[in-house]
Amino acid sequence: MRKTHISAATLIGVVLLLLINVVAFNWTSKFFRSRYGVALVRYGDSMPNLAGPAYSGDQISINGTKPTLVIYLTGSGIKGQTIALLKFCENLRQQSPTLLQTSLITSGLLPEIQQLLHDKLIGYPIVNDSDGQLAKRLGLATEESGIFFFDTSGVCKFASRQQPTPGDLRQLLNSFGLGSSVDNESTDRFPFSKGQPLPSLRLLDARTLQRVTTHQLPSTNDEQLWIFFLADCFACGTPSPSYYLQEFKHWRERAKNTATEPVLVFDSAFLRNEVTADLKRLDINSPAYLADEDLSSLSQFIQAKGRRTDQPLIVRTDSSRHILSASLIRLKRESASVADKLAEETTLSKNPAPTYTRIFQDLGLDVYDVASHKGVYYVSDRSRNSIVVVNERFEIQREIGGIGSAPGRLFRPGYIDVSPDGLIYVQDGGNERIQCFSIDGTYVAGFDTKPYMGMAAGLNGEVYLGQPENGALVSVYSGSGKHLRSFGKLKSYSELMGKEFQDLDEQYAQAANRVRIFVDKDGSMLVSFMLVPFIQKYTPDGKLVFESRLEGPEIDALRQAPGQLTISIDGVAETILALDAIALPSGEINVVLTDGSIYVADQSGRRQRVIQPQPGNKFTPEMTGITPAGELLIVGMNPRNCYRVSASSQPGRDGVTEGEE
Repeated sequence: MRKTHISAATLIGVVLLLLINVVAFNWTSKFFRSRYGVALVRYGDSMPNLAGPAYSGDQISINGTKPTLVIYLTGSGIKGQTIALLKFCENLRQQSPTLLQTSLITSGLLPEIQQLLHDKLIGYPIVNDSDGQLAKRLGLATEESGIFFFDTSGVCKFASRQQPTPGDLRQLLNSFGLGSSVDNESTDRFPFSKGQPLPSLRLLDARTLQRVTTHQLPSTNDEQLWIFFLADCFACGTPSPSYYLQEFKHWRERAKNTATEPVLVFDSAFLRNEVTADLKRLDINSPAYLADEDLSSLSQFIQAKGRRTDQPLIVRTDSSRHILSASLIRLKRESASVADKLAEETTLSKNPAPTYTRIFQDLGLDVYDVASHKGVYYVSDRSRNSIVVVNERFEIQREIGGIGSAPGRLFRPGYIDVSPDGLIYVQDGGNERIQCFSIDGTYVAGFDTKPYMGMAAGLNGEVYLGQPENGALVSVYSGSGKHLRSFGKLKSYSELMGKEFQDLDEQYAQAANRVRIFVDKDGSMLVSFMLVPFIQKYTPDGKLVFESRLEGPEIDALRQAPGQLTISIDGVAETILALDAIALPSGEINVVLTDGSIYVADQSGRRQRVIQPQPGNKFTPEMTGITPAGELLIVGMNPRNCYRVSASSQPGRDGVTEGEE
């Protein structure tokens, strides 16, 4: 094995990517932990008594005299998006004081909140709930955060344990008719491409706290260089400016044509004191600003090109602030490659039969899962909080749902499947339920769920969930949530992994039986174990047809060096090896492995071959499905892209390279 030198920045980057993978896999699944003993305030409930000491020590009371947003934060609940959300709420308060009131409750004095107060970046009421009494009234468990929206009558209209982004909150207020004056200068409304003007962003000087806009900054050169540091992992902790600035400094040392001093712009998710400390420590004297709004349009621009948002974005503008070019700083951990401009279209290799072909480019979709039915894609979209319907020409036809907690509304949709008889089932992750829609988008039913991993829609309106807690692999429910039956004998950890692991049987009793589920057109079910490549097939009534262990040198290698997708539902972090077992129209069974390879078996589960991607085109698969044409479909992470896989193709590349100045 070739030895390589691992720098601190590389180590930080690898850890960051692993963390993103862990969090992203469970981002719709926070409720998978045992929280059902706590009654969360829900849609239609009245606001409880919320009074307590402010950070200053004075007593304050939160009441519903006007629309009220209540944010409850714990120390472990402060993420990158939290800082951006709190700043966004302050902008709302200043721009439209009569629109709504924001009230923040924290489980004790939190340093991050104290820093925001010190910098005068937030000014709304903050209650110190050090004894946890207000958390109990809101139905939150210890160390659990939440967000609630109450109307002028004090009735809850939105509630979730998952924090919204500023974009989510903007959508939510729009849905309640409160969006006419909500951040109309948002960068989401600006096109971002060559020849377009750079959006006029509200900035805060990181060193002096002076407020300014991008258009007010002096320009003494014909060309200006901007470096944007984006923090797009909504579920991760506050972003580390050190990681980004080290990459910038490395690029600055070797960059050409950079006579003009770059202007550094950090996303609103960064904390100012951390930014200034790292600027000083790394001896970086470039002008540095924090955006006073989220930079979601820039993140979406990068994602649409199939790139990761943890790479600093370089934008060159002319003297009139029109965009000349946009590219990415190639990370030190990336291997050297031909530099491509980010604004250029993604191209495919000349290989006539590439293994992976990207789909949904430039549609602006934030895909979590994809299903298909009668020639149409159904996409659970995280940024829209909707089901997006896309035809085979990759044109968006309509959206179903939209953000909210009312029946038929969605927040952070996850798994999605369409039954053979045309019912759409979607995991409504932020609302801790499953909802059902007709094929035309009409709301049919919904039900709260106990913990599960793996979901599929069956015949006769049945829903299949992976729930070993019920004493079997799979539990079957009606569309309204009635438990009908369970099937599939549970396996011990040592039965799957080897007798030498018997001492772990109790610890992994649930984790070993976490499965993905696929329902064929005739109602038969394929069940794939996630911690070890092992598949089963069942009849529609739950009788075992066969079980097969996936074997071969590729499987042995995967077990020695597994992919980077991790499951932590059961309190133990375990690396996933296999995703769904998909039955293609040809009869072949494809099992997607988390190293990006595809195990191909016949109709009885016997090995046929393994398809492996070429180096340079690796990604971490997370979700799978079938295209309307019957091809395997994979949703990958880092970057989060959607690919179709030709069943008869050989390994190939999609030709994507990272942009670099």
